[in-house]
Amino acid sequence: MHGGSRGPSLRERVDARKRRYRSDRTNGGPAPLTPLDEYVGVECPGTEGETDVAGTERLFGLLARKIENTPCPWSGQDGGHAKARLNPAIPAGYTYLAQFVMHDLVVNQPLGEGLPNGAGGTSLRARPLMLDTLYGYGPAVESGCYEAIAQGADRSGWPRTRFRLDGVAGDDGAPPPDTARCPCRDIGRAVEIRNGIARGTALVADVRNDDNAVLSQLTALFQIAHNLAMDRLETGREPATPEASALHFAVARSGLTHVYHRILRKDLLARLLDPAVRRHYEAVPGAGGALCDDGDPAAGIADLTQAVLSIGHAMVRDTHRFSDAPDHAHSLRAVMERTSVRSPHHTPFNRDWIVCWSEFFDLGIVTPQLSGRIAPCSDTPLWDETLFAPPVPGQPAGLAYRDLLRCTLSGVRKIDALCRIIAERRPDVRRLSPWLSEPGLREEAMRRWLDADKSVALSGLRRSVVTNPPPTLYHLAEAAAANDGYCLGPLASIIVADRIYNLLEAHESRPASNIVAAETAKVVFGSRVPASMPDLVRWIERHLPAQHKRLGGTALRWS
Repeated sequence: MHGGSRGPSLRERVDARKRRYRSDRTNGGPAPLTPLDEYVGVECPGTEGETDVAGTERLFGLLARKIENTPCPWSGQDGGHAKARLNPAIPAGYTYLAQFVMHDLVVNQPLGEGLPNGAGGTSLRARPLMLDTLYGYGPAVESGCYEAIAQGADRSGWPRTRFRLDGVAGDDGAPPPDTARCPCRDIGRAVEIRNGIARGTALVADVRNDDNAVLSQLTALFQIAHNLAMDRLETGREPATPEASALHFAVARSGLTHVYHRILRKDLLARLLDPAVRRHYEAVPGAGGALCDDGDPAAGIADLTQAVLSIGHAMVRDTHRFSDAPDHAHSLRAVMERTSVRSPHHTPFNRDWIVCWSEFFDLGIVTPQLSGRIAPCSDTPLWDETLFAPPVPGQPAGLAYRDLLRCTLSGVRKIDALCRIIAERRPDVRRLSPWLSEPGLREEAMRRWLDADKSVALSGLRRSVVTNPPPTLYHLAEAAAANDGYCLGPLASIIVADRIYNLLEAHESRPASNIVAAETAKVVFGSRVPASMPDLVRWIERHLPAQHKRLGGTALRWS
């Protein structure tokens, strides 16, 4: 949910795509998708693969209005609209965990979101799913987000092995006199005055993880887990040598990465994926890679990005309860604005903004707040112009239009093309669901959504949406029609599972390193290695020192 900045117009995207394709042909780069495969929006009559810019902008504007205006398909059931929109299968915290995982998979330049690779767009990380979004290049390079356990001249040159965490601000919002004062529950932050203006910086390896107040604290949760792992490895004693200190850091990172992989496989994917798709990928060794094995390691990453972005934005709540205190509920707008860049004077966070994790994950203490069910509709302020300005003046504001624009000319494949590729490469996967083999079923889902709200007429553009829907829109409609919005639809599930299982199996297929990671996880976390977010939160709470649970004489709840 990157807001604020404007992005490139559709015309700029078309021009960038043409430049890239000319460069690829000249330099022997990977062949672009054929006009029959790539989604480019509304195509010029008689010219497949050529974007009708005016027609596409008009269509996307109308579709964005329909997404905003179309009622929730489950309204009137389960006690009314508000309750019907909630998803009891996925607590709200997993929305932000999925965003964190996407940051660990891909890197992108927000001003160029959606442009083809090489033109400011999205690309696969060099080491995807290895917690590089948390650790970056390590303390030697990302020194600003790390600190040493001991200070002094005799420790100069020693590696920094702990993440920097900031203390909780006072109830009046005043920062603590010493930002390392306990309890340290926020990510590291820096505020400085330059040219009379306060400017804030999140001291994290990936600044996208300060995109909102929940995500930054989820990042801090993983940082706290690492710091506690270091404390357990060193049992309160300073290491004898710099080399020993660096070794402890490597062990802590290896153990936490192993836990992270277990959480992905056993917790996040178990909730997000269509059940039949997950059972297949869990049962069949080497099932991943059908959409990304054509010689280009980044093939399929655009499809994955669009699938996860579209469902993630649909799952967002319009309010977030940070604790059981009545005044600790915050609007989505406030959650998105509470970052180092947008609100430097309001960092570090005070107790009103410190997350109690039982409100976001099911710890068996209270009923956690739930994510939204997945559908092409929204009742959240993601269409607000102040949060998501138009890409260029005169175009629609809001996230729906940006999402539609982002999936155009970025290497995202057409829905029919994806189903054809799956049928050709993996007939066993194709047989998992009729949604993959019956175009009529997919088209009927789009017709039902188009007919759900008559206030926005598409006139001559309707057939284009039915037969060649924008992928970001189709994934929402499929989830709603196939699984009542409780999880991804079959095609989106395959896109996600194909990439993530392929990466997890690549890590696990190296027996020596996988065995070492599993053993180090036992050293760090004990015999019961966490396999879910509730497990990790409980482990942290058991080992978190008392001074990090109290602010003055008052308990500051963790779970």
